[in-house]
Amino acid sequence: MEQKNKEPQIVEAEVIDSKTLNQNINSDAEPVNTSAKKKFPGWNDLFVALGIFAFSVIIGSLLLVVLLGGNLADGIPAQYTFITYLVQMLPVIIYIAVRRRSLGLGCGMRLAAGKVNPPLVLWGLLLVLISGVVIEPLLATMPEENMEALESAIGSGGWALITTTLCAPILEEILFRGQILGSCRERFGKFWALIISAIFFALAHFSVPQQLVNAFVVGLILGYIYLRTGSLLAVIIIHAINNGIAFVSMELSSDAADLTLRQMIASDTLYWIIYGGCVAVFLFAMVNVWRTLRADEVVDGGAEEVIK
Repeated sequence: MEQKNKEPQIVEAEVIDSKTLNQNINSDAEPVNTSAKKKFPGWNDLFVALGIFAFSVIIGSLLLVVLLGGNLADGIPAQYTFITYLVQMLPVIIYIAVRRRSLGLGCGMRLAAGKVNPPLVLWGLLLVLISGVVIEPLLATMPEENMEALESAIGSGGWALITTTLCAPILEEILFRGQILGSCRERFGKFWALIISAIFFALAHFSVPQQLVNAFVVGLILGYIYLRTGSLLAVIIIHAINNGIAFVSMELSSDAADLTLRQMIASDTLYWIIYGGCVAVFLFAMVNVWRTLRADEVVDGGAEEVIK
């Protein structure tokens, strides 16, 4: 009788050991409050974050006017763009980080360098570049003056390079992927978290219609890569390279229209062959992204740390 009573205790000990082992394997994850995951972010949290960002944009713009002494006609020095960009981005990042930490969810800023998947990063970068070609006809219908104003605001030289290829990729990926997508994933599931984070990413680029459309598509791709890898560093790399390519293109060309594939390829036949190929690859990739997310979606809206 004593031996039979001991058997359940042995089995129970094995279960406990197995759970402990799984916790040790995932020991690099941020501390998680399970009950808070189901409550944060609420829609009020998202609107507060959006309001803070909008207010920061206004403050940044006013600061820029002060720094320039009210004279905007002579262009904006790149170092001033860098300063105002920090003013616009840091308050909302700090707000969400503090809010998450108060709920025991971590700050959403883990780089997870060990989870970077080079083939997946390369695939994501190629898809971002292909998506630019796919939406190019739509962007061509929008006023070119908007892009010219953007180029003027970004400026050129070292400070502009730091802002576009270092500061923007790091801060925007922390905010839109690490914090917003990471939080929404636990509350709404991967699929809707991806959509919500891409919408917020697009709204952050509302000042230029071309950027708004492009940012939404790029946000979907970067969000998917983040869900697959669980690594902010992976999406920062893609974001930085993409911005670097755009920055170099602007430095080499004085006309924004010359940056389009349509302007670079004189032959209509060759252009439409290349465009058709890009559309086919893009649609195939997007369908697979959708299938992967839906197949891995949990009924109650929860989600694992990484899509398997």
